[in-house]
Amino acid sequence: RSACRGRTRERRSHRAKRRLSKQRLAPLSSSSTASSPESSSSKEAQSSDRGAALSVSLQKLQRAVRRTAAVNRLCKPNGSRLHGLLAHKRWHAALDHVAKRPAQAQAKDEVGRLALHIALEYGATARVVQALLQVHCSACSEADSHKRLPLHIALLHKASATSTLAVLAAHKGACKAEDKDGQLPLHHALSSRADGSVLRALLDEYPGACRVRSSRSSSSMLPLHLAFAHKVDAEI
Repeated sequence: RSACRGRTRERRSHRAKRRLSKQRLAPLSSSSTASSPESSSSKEAQSSDRGAALSVSLQKLQRAVRRTAAVNRLCKPNGSRLHGLLAHKRWHAALDHVAKRPAQAQAKDEVGRLALHIALEYGATARVVQALLQVHCSACSEADSHKRLPLHIALLHKASATSTLAVLAAHKGACKAEDKDGQLPLHHALSSRADGSVLRALLDEYPGACRVRSSRSSSSMLPLHLAFAHKVDAEI
């Protein structure tokens, strides 16, 4: 009997130990189950961040490809890559391209425009204009299919005074040249209300332009008429 009692006591003690161990392990399991949603949410956040970063980089790559394709389309059929860079106003890339391939400054597109024409038409910086003048200074005396010299283009499209004066200094005879519509550079300057320094330089180089009408038609105007019509500075 004593032996049986001892065995029952041992069994009861084992059962009690098992209960205690289960009670101790229960909080740990609950904490682990509670922390698992947090870990899964953090993993989801990381994966979403990676997906967003990949989408942004993909969009940048697509934009770069589209820009390159647009530049290449503009270069055809006769224009150079330099023309495309200037038309898309990528001034830094254009400067690098001029330094590496200065011969492309002499190439003309299908309407007879040189790189200098395009640079002045799209409002290139004075640094770009100076770089083009250095590699191909005679471009100032070459006209496009509309008989417009770079000076006409600069005044017609309101280029900066610095760029316009640089083009004028490179070819002062351009003040006397008429384009296809019979317009002198002074006529374009007055119509676009050019800077006073540019107007004075044009008048100093060719005072006789004040007696030349703006076109060959009967309704043409003298520079004085254009000055009043476009409200040019009274001093001019």
